[in-house]
Amino acid sequence: MVTTGDEKKWYDQTFWIVFFLIVLWPVGLVMMWRGACTWHVAVKVIVTIAILGLVVVSYQMSQAVLAAQGTLG
Repeated sequence: MVTTGDEKKWYDQTFWIVFFLIVLWPVGLVMMWRGACTWHVAVKVIVTIAILGLVVVSYQMSQAVLAAQGTLG
């Protein structure tokens, strides 16, 4: 198979970056912030803040459920 050198590696393609942002967000964030991703910095910041916000909200909700069940120390 002959390649021209212009093709992106699989981990530099937008599809895989978005896939890992959804499925395995820490890996997706690293892939997004690597130099090969051509997204604008503002988009990267917004995506990072949104994911971190979802993580914080998820953690707080799990703590509220544990407190409501009386299992929180």
